Amino acid sequence: MAEWGLDLNKYGVENAKTVAKLREEVLAGETTLTIENHVPVRAVRVVSLLLKNAADQTLIEESQVFPDGRVRRRGLPLSEKMIGEEDWHSAAVRGVREELGTVLSSNAKIFIKENTHYVELEEMYSMSYPGLLTRYTLHRVQGVIPELPQVGSFTTSEETAQGVLTNNWTWTERVEAKKGAVKQGS
Repeated sequence: MAEWGLDLNKYGVENAKTVAKLREEVLAGETTLTIENHVPVRAVRVVSLLLKNAADQTLIEESQVFPDGRVRRRGLPLSEKMIGEEDWHSAAVRGVREELGTVLSSNAKIFIKENTHYVELEEMYSMSYPGLLTRYTLHRVQGVIPELPQVGSFTTSEETAQGVLTNNWTWTERVEAKKGAVKQGS
């Protein structure tokens, strides 16, 4: 990838994900890579689920702790990459099960307010993959999961190919995700 101006020595350092993780995303159908005008471009379709509690607060993922101990600050609502041609609703439900499953029962009710759904397109350089131009198709929608802890902060964990990923969540007064809220990249 050096021929495209990407410094792979920055991958897997601090907040950046590894080259192996990028390969895994491509093979899983979460990401596509193309070359446009001699520039590598990563395309990602994401659903961003703004979960609300009874106090109208929004659930935000404050940070992630990678299996190797690195901490990545997030400050984002629950976000899940869509796989292949998966629709946004299915990806939202899958994201809840994957990211919040350790604090939910297997039959937890997930209410997605489909009338709040809208799409945004953003293009930026990803912090996850330094120097890699990324095009995001963002499906934003609101939802409610009554079974979630309704106050304070809590932690969940996910099994990944690299080990256990820990997610730190908190409820915040933030009412809506503003355009550009995904600037941290994914």
